[in-house]
Amino acid sequence: MVGHNWGLKGKIQKTIYLIEKIILYASSFWSFPMTTRKISQLQRIQRFFLLQITRSFKTTSTQSLCTLSGIPPLFLQATKETLKTNLLQLKKEIKIQDEQINPKLIEHKASKDLLHPAIRNKGIKIYNTANSEEIPKQHLFTQKIYFTDGSKLNGNTGAAFVHFQNQQHIRTNTFLLHPYNTVFQAEAYDILKAIEHNLPTRVHLRSQPYL
Repeated sequence: MVGHNWGLKGKIQKTIYLIEKIILYASSFWSFPMTTRKISQLQRIQRFFLLQITRSFKTTSTQSLCTLSGIPPLFLQATKETLKTNLLQLKKEIKIQDEQINPKLIEHKASKDLLHPAIRNKGIKIYNTANSEEIPKQHLFTQKIYFTDGSKLNGNTGAAFVHFQNQQHIRTNTFLLHPYNTVFQAEAYDILKAIEHNLPTRVHLRSQPYL
């Protein structure tokens, strides 16, 4: 309940603004294609709440109300939610303006359920080569060790690891990643491949953030 000079303040009403969640429920099924009729209906619903939040004149345009309140139009939010659902959950290729986005190129959160907690990180020892004193000297001569690195040059992203054992070079693996990948992603991917190659593993890093 709100009037022009009484009732909840606009900031409080914006905080409890729930109509967006209600209207956009299952929007991925009905929002495409976003026709003029759908846009008009969504604006009509949203307009009432925007007027209450901003306490503006009824003659104020809906676009201005969205700007004053800082709340995006419902039809844009519906389109956003649909694209996100198709890309991240349904694994479908989407198009934004003239750019095609492939779900295979999107980085996803790693599942914590892939390994049982009792065996997670078992047999893995990681050293930071930035501190040479941290590496036990005997490991450099008797153990299997992996040195990893990732880089980005001329728009290309790549990674590689080198496997040594008993001071002998065993193998070198290189990986060409997508140009969209960052150096951080390349380093993390390289560490993963080194660990997958052979367990138990000792991996030597130059930076702590990858841990």
